[in-house]
Amino acid sequence: MPLSPHLQTYRLPLTAWLSILHRGTGVVLALSLPLLAWGLHSLSRGNDSFGYFLSLLNNPIGYLFAFALSFALIYHLCNGVRHMFWDMGWGFDKTQIQRSAYTVIGVALLLTFSFWTIVYASSL
Repeated sequence: MPLSPHLQTYRLPLTAWLSILHRGTGVVLALSLPLLAWGLHSLSRGNDSFGYFLSLLNNPIGYLFAFALSFALIYHLCNGVRHMFWDMGWGFDKTQIQRSAYTVIGVALLLTFSFWTIVYASSL
């Protein structure tokens, strides 16, 4: 048993959760690079090879994976922009930090759903 209070006692603030999510999405994006390389390689080999690659993703699990991967990319980008502003010394006021946290979440969700709405509409 820990001698000092731990995660069971303290509730992590939203900014801590976003930091953890930022690191996690970075790991997910790094681990997905071989899949991207495979997709680009199959695209360069022609329609049959790329069709096989797409057929593996053309199922509910593949769509869920693609959706999660696109959210990871968009969230990581949005939160990276937030960190860029912090690196310039902007937005360290407590209210600005909270506002930017909710903005990152909202923009990431909005862009992800907008992207998939456009993808779905273009496939009709």
